[in-house]
Amino acid sequence: MFTQTIDPQLRFRQAVQSPTASLSYIQRLSLKLQDLRNTDPATRQTSLALAALAGRTDVCLWLIEEGHDEEEISAVSLGEN
Repeated sequence: MFTQTIDPQLRFRQAVQSPTASLSYIQRLSLKLQDLRNTDPATRQTSLALAALAGRTDVCLWLIEEGHDEEEISAVSLGEN
C-alpha cells in the first residue's frame, strides 16, 4: 500500500499551530529541519509567529530557548519602524 509522505517542513508548521500536538512530538519533528524558523513560503511567517498566533506559549518558549531568533535583528532596533 502506498502512503503519501508529508513534507517535514509543512508537517512542522502544522504541528506548531495544532492545539493537540504535544511539545515532544514537535521536538521530534524539529530534528528533520535545517532551520527552526521554517518560514512559510506563502505567508512568510516563521514557526515562532505561527505558534504565537495559535496561542501555543509552550512551543513559543521552546523555540526561543532553542535560539529561534538568535540571529534576527529587529526592524525597531534598526530604526526602520
